[in-house]
Amino acid sequence: MAELVPAILAKSLTEFEAKIRQVEDLVDMVQIDVMDGKFVPNETFNEIDKIAEVETSLKYDIHLMVADVAGAIDRWSGLNPQRITFHLEAVDSDKIEEIIGEIRNLDMEVGLAINPDTDLAEIEPQLAKIDFVLVMGVNPGFSGQKFQGSTLERIKEIKKDHPDLKVGVDGGVNTDNAADLVAAGVDELAVGSRIFTSNDVRAAVEEFSRYIRVTITK
Repeated sequence: MAELVPAILAKSLTEFEAKIRQVEDLVDMVQIDVMDGKFVPNETFNEIDKIAEVETSLKYDIHLMVADVAGAIDRWSGLNPQRITFHLEAVDSDKIEEIIGEIRNLDMEVGLAINPDTDLAEIEPQLAKIDFVLVMGVNPGFSGQKFQGSTLERIKEIKKDHPDLKVGVDGGVNTDNAADLVAAGVDELAVGSRIFTSNDVRAAVEEFSRYIRVTITK
């Protein structure tokens, strides 16, 4: 059964905490989008010591959209996330296994994200070494972008060769394409703007649940 994972892109501590409070009784995990203004043309709130003071039962997936992946892992691991996801494109190919090892040594799940224009062949050698692959449905950096239709086929291709690998999708996910994404084999749908720009966040989450068969149990 697919899982809905709200994606939190925050510019301030106030915005971060507000988004946490809006969904913490609806889901089990949120994705924290981390942007440095270098790897992507946007920057998010990054005062980790203040974020750590936000008490919540939610599990975190830290989605690193940054140029300095190793440095970001060192800083954001302080939140004790369940998973850290980094971008294939941000790391030299001969350093990827080292980065995977760093996350493993922290006893956290390893996620690897891939941009829409990156050939799937580039990620293939790493798929047996990670727990999760995040297929981007848009070019990373800003929420609210239009979903790229080729994403469906990319998910199907990964799932065909690696049926047991957990696959997520991020960017442009909405109630028009959620059912198709689940049918393609996606396990997690990261949704940001379609949830947090809604006038009723609970209703938005419940609407997604009808498409991806997620049961809100909390």
